[in-house]
Amino acid sequence: MNHPVVRRWARDCRHFQEGAPAGLAAGDGGGLDARRFEANLGYGLGAFGGRFTMTPEAGFGLSNDSREYRLGWRLNPSGGDRSAFEIRLDLKSRF
Repeated sequence: MNHPVVRRWARDCRHFQEGAPAGLAAGDGGGLDARRFEANLGYGLGAFGGRFTMTPEAGFGLSNDSREYRLGWRLNPSGGDRSAFEIRLDLKSRF
């Protein structure tokens, strides 16, 4: 396909593979045994008069040799400065 977005995506992927650390670039074979899939879902709710965002979360992870389930909760300031601080609680179970 000769679409500009596809060409740029292909160029960016090629650039990533050239500068990627060992084990991350496609086709080098170094990281295939350590593959992992993770999925997380959370929904932000207003808290403390809208000054903070409370987010309950759930997630799971799968790898070749283990499974992980996660329940969590976090509290962030609302607005533009989300990096000011974060309170987080995570419960994980690995099998």
